[in-house]
Amino acid sequence: MKSIRTLLFMMNIIFCMAVLPASAKDKHIEQVDPPEKMTVFLNKHFKDVALDKMKYDAEDGIYEVKFKNGYEIDFERGGTWIKIESDYYPLPKSIIDILPVNMVKYIAENYPRRSITQIKKKAYGYKVELSDSPTLVFDKQGNFVKRK
Repeated sequence: MKSIRTLLFMMNIIFCMAVLPASAKDKHIEQVDPPEKMTVFLNKHFKDVALDKMKYDAEDGIYEVKFKNGYEIDFERGGTWIKIESDYYPLPKSIIDILPVNMVKYIAENYPRRSITQIKKKAYGYKVELSDSPTLVFDKQGNFVKRK
């Protein structure tokens, strides 16, 4: 009886070892060294924030970085950020400072008590989510386009 339990236990371990790596490969998630551009960006804007996890999705070519305080940042393969969001905190001032001046001015004038909780770079410009407000769309120069 004891040998059957041992055999079943060993078969479970072997099964788990065979199945788990295969499922990770199916998702195309790899551990790779991040591009220098990405590392410089993170060190400049989030150096004092505790990292939760970082992964690379080879299928999409996207690096996903999550911090323990709720910040999440996606980077394209070359290390340029494409999405920055936060569940709990407004984006850091250093991030706001790198955005187009027209965009920051529009948000400050029209939504003075709202903080930016998510910003995405798109082909046409930027998509911005504010706390308790509609989503805003801006062109590449930071000119307001529309509310969603």
